[in-house]
Amino acid sequence: MRYIIKLIFLIFFTLLLGCTPNNVKQSEHEIEPNIIGVPITENERIVLLPFQEKLSILNTKNLEVSKNILLGKTAIDYAIAPNGKIYIPLLNSPGDKSSYIAVLNAKTGEMSTIQSPYNNLGSISITNDGIAFVQTGFSRGGNTLELLIIDTVKDQVSGTVSMPGPHESLTLLNKNQILASIAVGDSKGVYSIDSQIRNAELLIDMKNKPQGPSYMMVDKRNNDIVYFLFNGVSTTETKTREELLKRYEMKDLDPHLMIWNLKEKKQIKQINFKQNFPKNMAIDDNGNIYIGHSSDTSVFTVIDINKNSVREVNSVYKPLSVFIENNKLFVGGFGTHEMDIFQLPDLEKIQTISFDGKILIPSH
Repeated sequence: MRYIIKLIFLIFFTLLLGCTPNNVKQSEHEIEPNIIGVPITENERIVLLPFQEKLSILNTKNLEVSKNILLGKTAIDYAIAPNGKIYIPLLNSPGDKSSYIAVLNAKTGEMSTIQSPYNNLGSISITNDGIAFVQTGFSRGGNTLELLIIDTVKDQVSGTVSMPGPHESLTLLNKNQILASIAVGDSKGVYSIDSQIRNAELLIDMKNKPQGPSYMMVDKRNNDIVYFLFNGVSTTETKTREELLKRYEMKDLDPHLMIWNLKEKKQIKQINFKQNFPKNMAIDDNGNIYIGHSSDTSVFTVIDINKNSVREVNSVYKPLSVFIENNKLFVGGFGTHEMDIFQLPDLEKIQTISFDGKILIPSH
């Protein structure tokens, strides 16, 4: 069962780039990335092109690609710190003894790096008090995975947080806490991590479910409300589904959205949908959730959480990335080089933009 989508990305890019886990002895040769940055304005947004090892800068007002930054390494996520700087974890290359986090000063365009003792850096989330938590992928050759901690005020590594399993998704909960999900294994569930205490505390136990969340999003209007995406078990995996149906309900084996009130520690509702491997989501002011998928499809899912209605909208191939800005929905393709732009709330497609490669865009 392919539950861990982001971990699959890490494994895939590791194999693609010839990287090795931390417990494997590597070459002593290492070259620190020399990246030339550019300033980024308030109307511009970073688009990741992982296979091209570069960033494109999208002007969300003029709807055009305005700039590019050559990273020389692969990135699959980024986050913006309270000081306005942008932190981009980089996957290591063959011969590297460690990985780096690229740091872009959006005002000046100056680019620097922070060295990490870990390989395969992935997702990142930054609290409002400036503490960054970075997914490390495989670490130290063991079963326990760590989150790397970066102090964005000093721009230096300041510790780690041990996780009881492979962390799948990270998201900001409030000004000094993040959420981390574990999607498989005996420790499935959602964990909270405080930027000062720095321990993973189990918040929602999901060990009796077939899987934990593959993606999470906190409602910006009320951070007690959290949305969880679950991949489901593909209908093509017949034997697997038959075995799991002996232990779980059918509704938990299909892709679904789950809504929780964390303050009351209560599930509000569950809404199932058709497309497998939900990877990303964004919510508008009317309570519509837009879900991107990494499956072999050319539609994204729209859920009206007030009416519990589900529909699909045609778009780019493998519409993995979705985000909302300037009352527009941007949908990026991971099976193509194109991004569709839709006007909200009626979802009229107004433009398609071409990039140099397959697209990843964090919704945060």
